[in-house]
Amino acid sequence: MTPLSAGQSLGRYHILEQLGEGGMATVYKALDTRLERQVAVKVIRREALPPEMLGTVLTRFEREAKSLARLSHPNIIKVYDFGEYEGAPYLVMEYVPGGTLKIIMRFRPIKTPPGLPLAFIVCFAAAPFTICLAKSTRASSG
Repeated sequence: MTPLSAGQSLGRYHILEQLGEGGMATVYKALDTRLERQVAVKVIRREALPPEMLGTVLTRFEREAKSLARLSHPNIIKVYDFGEYEGAPYLVMEYVPGGTLKIIMRFRPIKTPPGLPLAFIVCFAAAPFTICLAKSTRASSG
């Protein structure tokens, strides 16, 4: 799939701008034309994956999308949709303005109560996601 640019559409999602790109995916800011709200769309870059790993990665991506969609927590981005465009899976999420977490943390570090390590807070926030993945792993292996 060729990279998307402002003005193109991915189904009902009208691309406004590219927000970032990582090793496996590109994230875009888009407009959900049906619900008239801004969203973030993460599109897997198939060309960045070795062919022998493609099936495994795509299966994991879909499983994680479904697991994330089941979660509801104020510190976890909401997942709205999942689909495929020109053979590349995408995930539609809540758009949160303000830059990347790395940039936000540089200017606004997380304040933790005295005696409570930051690792505990991160683990607490991630616990529902970990539990969902553990359940889905057990169910598929047994």
